[in-house]
Formats: sequence, C-alpha cells, structure tokens
Amino acid sequence: MRVALPICNGRISPVLDSARVLMVVDYSRGREVARSTVSLETTTSQRRAADLRRLKVDVLICGAVSRSLGAALSAAEIRVMLLRRGPVEEVLAAYVAGSLSDARFSLPGGRVNHQIPDSTGLTRSSHRVS
Repeated sequence: MRVALPICNGRISPVLDSARVLMVVDYSRGREVARSTVSLETTTSQRRAADLRRLKVDVLICGAVSRSLGAALSAAEIRVMLLRRGPVEEVLAAYVAGSLSDARFSLPGGRVNHQIPDSTGLTRSSHRVS
C-alpha cells in the first residue's frame, strides 16, 4: 500500500492544492518498507491528481482540498482522508495503528472521519494497515 502526505516543516500541509512537497510511504504487511519525497510542480487539479495516480498512491492523508481537486482525486480512485493535521511521524503512526480519527489529528472545525467518496460514491472508515 502506498500512502502520500503533503508536508511542510515536518507537518501535514494545511491545503493540498498549494503544497509543494509530498511524502510517499510504502507499506507491506503493516510495516514501512520505503519512503521518499516528491516535489509537486503542477498547478491544475487534474494534473495534480494525475501525478498522484502516476505515483500509484492508494491513500492520501491531507488537510483541506478544493472541490475541483477532490473531484479529480475521486475520479483517479485515490482514497483521500481529509481535514487531518499534525506532525508527519505522528500522523503516519496513527494511520498504521488505525487511530487517525483521534480529534488531535483533525483540523479545527473539521469532522472526524471525513473522507472524499471513492468513484462508487462510498466512503470507507479508518482501518489498520495490514
């Protein structure tokens, strides 16, 4: 499974649309097996979603996302976990443990467990990485 997070100064970037760096983490059997950072150069929603699809991102953990980028990510079949915040390492540990829905990882005013529906129009709840 490949998880991506837009990052800035060791934390989740507050807005995906304006993020310049993406951390990409690969998991196998619940363990991290690879990690890299990628510069985000594209400016349009469709291109940014296409870049994430090209990177084979399965799950994107981020703060806020514009409606157009959210729609493009849904069309690209990337699972998006919205309105998240916090230090990158803590967010990743919480995701792996299945506790990312904890209020300390939610943006102020954000609904816990808010996700962009997938291409079928359904959302999936938080889970442990297996």
